[in-house]
Amino acid sequence: MPPGNASFPQPTDLFPYFHLCNPQMDDEDCERRRMECLDEMSNLEKQFTDLKDQLYKERLSQVDAKLQEVIAGKAPEYLEPLATLQENMQIRTKVAE
Repeated sequence: MPPGNASFPQPTDLFPYFHLCNPQMDDEDCERRRMECLDEMSNLEKQFTDLKDQLYKERLSQVDAKLQEVIAGKAPEYLEPLATLQENMQIRTKVAE
């Protein structure tokens, strides 16, 4: 442990499968454990991809819904600034006349 550090994480704390094989395991057990870890990693990658795709679709749906509100003139966060701009335009038009 480096001086001054209260605790320093071990590789097995950060990566639980860091030591796939220990000295008591034979080659067959080690290979079986490696395959289990690869299967688990593959499963996690698939879950990640599925969640990423789901999040993308949800976000795309939200953006599309907001776009439809803007097109229909019903998006509240755009109506107030639009009203302010229209009011300023009317004032400037009257002043310019």
